[in-house]
Amino acid sequence: MSDELMKHAADVQAWFAEKRVEKQLDSVGQGLVKELQKWLLAGRIEVEATNGAHFAMIEKNYPISVNRTDWSKVNHCRVAQFRQSFATQVDIDELRVALGEFRETLAVWLNDLGISKSDYVVYVGDDSDIALRMSVETFLECFPIVFEQPQHGYVLPDDGHWCLNYTMESELFLGKSSDAIAKGWIDE
Repeated sequence: MSDELMKHAADVQAWFAEKRVEKQLDSVGQGLVKELQKWLLAGRIEVEATNGAHFAMIEKNYPISVNRTDWSKVNHCRVAQFRQSFATQVDIDELRVALGEFRETLAVWLNDLGISKSDYVVYVGDDSDIALRMSVETFLECFPIVFEQPQHGYVLPDDGHWCLNYTMESELFLGKSSDAIAKGWIDE
C-alpha cells in the first residue's frame, strides 16, 4: 500500500473512532462513507446513526405505495430519467457521468423552489440505516456518488416541505409536500 493510501486509511479510521460510528454502519453505509470520505474528513458531511425519523417525515408528507414515494400523486413534480432501458444493466461509471452532467440542471431545479446552496439537507437511503447531513452546496458536489448506491435515496430538509428522490430505476423526482394529493400509505 502506498504512503498516501496508508495515510488516507488512517484518516478514515481516526474519523470512525472520533465519530463512534464504525460499528453502526451497515454494508451500504460503509460503502457510502468510504466514497464520501473527503467530505467527511473535511467536516462537510455528518453521519447520523439512524434514519427512521427522516423516513417518517417522508411518509407524513408524501404518498407512499409499493414501499416508495408515489410521485404520480404529487402535482407539478419534476422528473428526469438516467437509464434508457430498464432491461439493460447500468454501468456505474456511465451513471456517475450522466448524473454529473445533470448538476447544473439540478441546481436550477432547487433554486426554482427557493432552496439556497447554504441550506442544510439530509440524505437517506432505503437500504441503509444511516442519514447524511450536509449543505445543498456539498450535496451538489457529491450527489452522483450518493445516488449510485443500490437503493432508493431521498434528500430533504428537516421539515420535509420538499423532497428529491432518486430511485434504483435511475429516475429522479423533485416535488413539494404541498403539491401531494395524498399522504402516507395508499392502496394501489
